[in-house]
Parts: sequence; structure tokens; C-alpha cells
Amino acid sequence: MSDLRSPVEAMISLIEEEIPLMRSLLQGMRDERSAFVAARPSRLERIEAELGPIAEELSSIETRRRRIELDIKAIAALDGPVTVSSLLPLLTPTTANKLRNCADECSDLARELQVEQSLGNQLLAFSHQAQDCMYRDLLGVAEAPQGAYGKDARTLTGSPQSGQLISGLI
Repeated sequence: MSDLRSPVEAMISLIEEEIPLMRSLLQGMRDERSAFVAARPSRLERIEAELGPIAEELSSIETRRRRIELDIKAIAALDGPVTVSSLLPLLTPTTANKLRNCADECSDLARELQVEQSLGNQLLAFSHQAQDCMYRDLLGVAEAPQGAYGKDARTLTGSPQSGQLISGLI
């Protein structure tokens, strides 16, 4: 499997290139959340400008990684997707350990980025809702009832209106 060594080492190199970018993105997202909570728009604009190029570079690395995965899949004749687990038995112990360590670190950072993304989305939703409520209070406008449905297709809020699905019939 010496043919496999070169693309796997290229994959490891890309993951190693990706890890510091992911750390920068994570820190930037945390800074952005702090600036948002502190209501500092000037910091938000600066952070957003810094995160754009990092996200583009990560996207570029992902594209190159996918091409390498296709090469590895062809060389190793793998039936399923190319995963670290599927590659480890085919590699030398040194290369396998290096790949596993890089992949573990990358996975940990990806989980942290998902958490940060979720927190950011929740903050934006809260901000949007608070702003809507503030405007309604200032204008003296009551909130329009919205037809929400539960799992059993019955309304949760408001009364049924003409044309709404209640019992599975239109």
C-alpha cells in the first residue's frame, strides 16, 4: 500500500493546515459573540471582516481534501466512504497515529465550532424577538396570532382559520 502513503500524507498535511484555521475561526466566533452581547458594532464589523478569509480558506482546504479522498478511495479500493477508521488498518503505525491524532483534534474543534454556531444563532433569534417585541410595545400593536400546529395537527395557539389544516382534511 505504498501508493496510499502519498495521498494520506497529503490529507494529513491538509488537516494540519486546517487545525490552526479552525482555532482562529472558533476564537473569532467567540469574540463576535462577546462583541454582540456587549453591543459593540464596531468590533463586530472588524471580527466579521477577519472571519471571512478564514472561512474561505477552510472551504478551499475542504475542496482539496475531497479530491484527495477520491484518490485514496480509488487506490485503496474502499467500498464505503473514506474514514479514518477505514484507513488505519492500511497504514504504517506511525502514519496511522499521526492521522488519528490530527483527525481527533479536527473533530474536537468542529464540535466546538458547532456549539459556537448554535449559540450565535440563538443570540440572533433572541435579538430578533426582543426587537420585534420592543417595536410592538412602542407602537402599541398587539402581536398577530400565528397558527402553530402540534404533532396531532391541532392548533397550539390561536383559533382555527378558514383553509387551515386541523384534522388532516383541507
